[in-house]
Amino acid sequence: MKRKITLSLIIAGTFLFLFFVVFPIAKRFMYHAVDIQTSRNYYYDWAQREIHYIPIGNWFELGDNKITGADVETFRVVSDQYAKDKNNVYFHGTKIDGADAETFEYLCAAFGDEDQLWRGEFAKDKNRLYHGANHFENLDLENFSFVGETCGAYLTDSKHIYSTFYNFDDGSTEDFRDNKPIPCIPDADPNTFEVLDENYAGDDKQVFYKGVHLPGVERKTFISLNYNYAKSASIVYCNGEPLDGADPATFTLIKGGDYVKDKNAVYYYCSIVPGADSATFEMVSEGNKVNYAKDKNGYYHGGHPK
Repeated sequence: MKRKITLSLIIAGTFLFLFFVVFPIAKRFMYHAVDIQTSRNYYYDWAQREIHYIPIGNWFELGDNKITGADVETFRVVSDQYAKDKNNVYFHGTKIDGADAETFEYLCAAFGDEDQLWRGEFAKDKNRLYHGANHFENLDLENFSFVGETCGAYLTDSKHIYSTFYNFDDGSTEDFRDNKPIPCIPDADPNTFEVLDENYAGDDKQVFYKGVHLPGVERKTFISLNYNYAKSASIVYCNGEPLDGADPATFTLIKGGDYVKDKNAVYYYCSIVPGADSATFEMVSEGNKVNYAKDKNGYYHGGHPK
């Protein structure tokens, strides 16, 4: 009986060793990057007869996706996520329907606000401007430009305003891999449109949050405080939604953290910090208390009393 148990343990241990140690090492040598300086996502197989999309080379956790039909001889990496061969253009290893491989070229990569969140890459061919696998609908390719900053969240072609924070006509939200037309922002005035920060923007009459019109906003008194918070003379906004009960006249950011306050309360990511005293609330850095705050009542971390 003991012998059978021991043998079973040896077999199980051998299997685990092969699966978690030997096989990953062997598979690593089965593939090599097409262009490691440009992207860690596209790979040849060991015989260089196939192209695989393996996110950051981590096939074990993120998957190994063979690009069916890719022409190995003409395949080349264009950017971190874009690639092409003589016939097709690929994004995330998936063919972009309608993209012209011969004229396709990479432009730039967009990042988010201070968190530097990746917001997709831009490219173009003779017919379209692309954001990921999606393209901007009816955009004048010869006269487009970014609004506010190069490779930013908003674009114009002098007739329309477009946003990378797009909602599609069928109600679905952004996905860089969708391969859909991106509509312009309805009624946005390109002559007066300006970017207020990463998420808020406006023209002379309207305000937009992530490309969506905010109804009833007093544009003349509207100011953006940061990518989360904004206010007008009568309303405070957090993530594009009214922050109920907040006082616009005294609403202000607290330097050094993610807290804001008005005369009545302290807020953390749109929620009131329970028990916090607005008059004495401030950020502190005392010993190991990193990203802590305090008031006359005590300390706070992550929006909660400590």
